[in-house]
Amino acid sequence: MHGLQASPRKTEYPFGDKKSFGFKCRTAAFQIMRKPKGFMVLVSVTAFFIFLSLNLNMDTWHHKKWLALKNFSDFIIALERRRMMNLAPPSWGGYEFNFSKKIYTLKDCSDFINGLERRRMINLVPPTWGELEVKFLKTGIKLGGQWKPENCTAQTHVAIIIPFRDRDAHLRIFLNNMHPFLQKQKLDYRIYIVEQKATTIFNRGLLMNIGFVESAKIDKDSYDCFALHDVDLLPENEWNFYNCAEKVKHMSANVDKFKEGLLYPTIIGGVTMLTKSQYRQVNGFPNTYFGWGGEDDDLYIRVDKNGGLTRVPFDIGRYRMIKHNPDSGNPLNLLRHSLLHYAKLRWEMDGLSSLEGTYTVLKTDEFLLYTRIYVDVDPNAVYTNIKAKSNHIFGSDFQRLIKWTEKKECGCKNGGICVQSNDLSSQRTCTCPYPYGGLHCERNLTCPPQFEVMFGTSCYSFNTALDGSFYDGKKNCESIEARLVAVNDEKEHRFITQYLAADVARSDRCWWTSATDEASEGRWVLSGWGNIPAPFTAWYPGAPDNEGGNEDCAKYLRDRDYWDDSQCSKICNFICETDAI
Repeated sequence: MHGLQASPRKTEYPFGDKKSFGFKCRTAAFQIMRKPKGFMVLVSVTAFFIFLSLNLNMDTWHHKKWLALKNFSDFIIALERRRMMNLAPPSWGGYEFNFSKKIYTLKDCSDFINGLERRRMINLVPPTWGELEVKFLKTGIKLGGQWKPENCTAQTHVAIIIPFRDRDAHLRIFLNNMHPFLQKQKLDYRIYIVEQKATTIFNRGLLMNIGFVESAKIDKDSYDCFALHDVDLLPENEWNFYNCAEKVKHMSANVDKFKEGLLYPTIIGGVTMLTKSQYRQVNGFPNTYFGWGGEDDDLYIRVDKNGGLTRVPFDIGRYRMIKHNPDSGNPLNLLRHSLLHYAKLRWEMDGLSSLEGTYTVLKTDEFLLYTRIYVDVDPNAVYTNIKAKSNHIFGSDFQRLIKWTEKKECGCKNGGICVQSNDLSSQRTCTCPYPYGGLHCERNLTCPPQFEVMFGTSCYSFNTALDGSFYDGKKNCESIEARLVAVNDEKEHRFITQYLAADVARSDRCWWTSATDEASEGRWVLSGWGNIPAPFTAWYPGAPDNEGGNEDCAKYLRDRDYWDDSQCSKICNFICETDAI
């Protein structure tokens, strides 16, 4: 060995001279790697993350929050920062890893709400009940219209309370649009339909109170937030969150019917959110408003006296109203102003505090998409409960209220329904089912020759052999002592559409109605029926549009359950209507 000497070699450094190479290599990773203890630390950290990956769901491993951590050191820095701020450890996906205990917990759903639209598409075509069930069967909805997210913990538990009677098409449209809306907001919710029996005048406020009390019994107080919701309103902006606030929250601040603004400054109707404690604090809705109008204004007075309200901004609180016609069972309450005059004196004794004994639950049904609470209400009990507490809260109108709203039979036979008149009298008339007629539905009705079907007290002719213009249709109907059909309500409309759909020979045609706005654009009247305003319309979405400036007559569309405006000279078949005999 002594005789051998290695030939000198010139050392080459990758970064230039020796000094610069030594400086470049003094990075954090190099310093760890060059020391045995440091190397073991790096191995330990790597082994820890391998173990963690085996314990976490692999789907969550690829979550966007994990991808945001560029490397291990980023994660360690984030972990240390959260420790110093006394916060929970960083998390992946819907899971939070607790380093002191080996447990996994579902995360707050607010971190998973995405894809919300500010102008969502609203479908105003009512699906059938069968179509609705097929659509929502696999979305996780439980019986009774209950739903909550499975991959996170919902922070809002809300009961949707809807006062209801005889609005089947509206309900189908509502459910078709609202279930996806609420699910996209990751809510724990349930939809309650509180339906009033048809023997008394409709009372929206009373039904809200019944829904509040009965839903708590059904769900054992599991919901802490309540959405008081009309069935004909649909939210357009998905950023309009259905949750409660420190104050009562008015959601429907911008309804399309009112042309971009509040109808009046103190409006609170449509859709309103209250916590359980807020609802009790204001004593709920008043029970005393039978018929249309007044109960929302009374509620505003209560809310204003108990902390006030907050209103959703106009651009967020946009709602579409489903068009509908006046309900004969919900006439205008001509005494609402008198009731409002005494609202400040009455609010503590009229509401939840006087609800007992005013209603009877006839039936509770749990359908797939909603829970139905079917009730009968007693107007006399409503007023008696409050009258017993004070003699000065109705003024001089107490007896008029009792007389107007009292539960009174008409002597209707054969299943006839007693209907209240639209004034302050106690007059009632019988609405008779097929095939009965007369003052008390006491006699059988028949149709004249050439009229093949009866509905209510009217007979109809659907002649597939004759067609022509709107004017031809009027002449043809007059020749058989009839008139072009006057559709008065949703029930009659459904009867006509179902009858047309039952036969291909009828469904594959368009059919003239008596509705026209030929005399005054936009004012639809019934030609041949004294030109009275059309009490009901069933326009296809987007109609009437008066395309070309001369579409002045209404027709049933081919293979559709809707109307369209058309030129009166177009060729369609005729539906003729006359009285049964």
